Amino acid sequence: MARRFTPVIALLAFMLVGRAPLARAADDATPKGAAESFFKALETGDADKAKALATGDEKQMKMLDLLVPLVGNFKKMEQSAVKKWGEEGKKILQGDGPGSAPSFDMDSELKNAKVEEKGEVATITPAKKEDGKESDPMKLKKVGGKWKIDMAAMPNSEGMDDPNAQKVLKGMGDIAKTMAGEIDQGKYKTVLEAKEAFGQKMLPLIFGALGNQPPGAGVPGAPAGQPPKGNDK
Repeated sequence: MARRFTPVIALLAFMLVGRAPLARAADDATPKGAAESFFKALETGDADKAKALATGDEKQMKMLDLLVPLVGNFKKMEQSAVKKWGEEGKKILQGDGPGSAPSFDMDSELKNAKVEEKGEVATITPAKKEDGKESDPMKLKKVGGKWKIDMAAMPNSEGMDDPNAQKVLKGMGDIAKTMAGEIDQGKYKTVLEAKEAFGQKMLPLIFGALGNQPPGAGVPGAPAGQPPKGNDK
């Protein structure tokens, strides 16, 4: 199960969050324009628009029924955090731990990306990041004269048909939506407090998918995700 679940997290990291809003109008007449429109549809939770900008078989397209609300809810949580704590709020999805996601500026990455077109196929390869790491390239196909994201080429998408993985993705989105509401209601004093709460909510979901219990689960007085006191030998 762990082997099949890990690719789902990799795919999620590929598509998720912490990116700056796309600054300019996009269209599907160019590969970059189609990519911009696709990610914008994910962020706004527009499943119909995302599907219109993608191509694949029935199973591959069904991935978007999970990914669109997931990304949309993560974005809502980030927006709630930024509204309350300013730029500091972006930390809710940065760093290590459950629910964390890589922070990058998609608009900048697409602007500086290399685009290779070969007939009806295009590859967008983002420029290397400041830390020297490379982002995964994105594949597109031209269908009916319009560029569309090739869902078959999404990295590590093979775990998406796992019912357990699907349950986790839905659960992650639900948790992010709940967190957005709690942040708006003023439940957390700082972004770090909210980030910790988010991680604690995510742990049982992720460990459950891997067939394990979070450290400390079932031990009286030990919060999920933390080892029980006196048991650190």
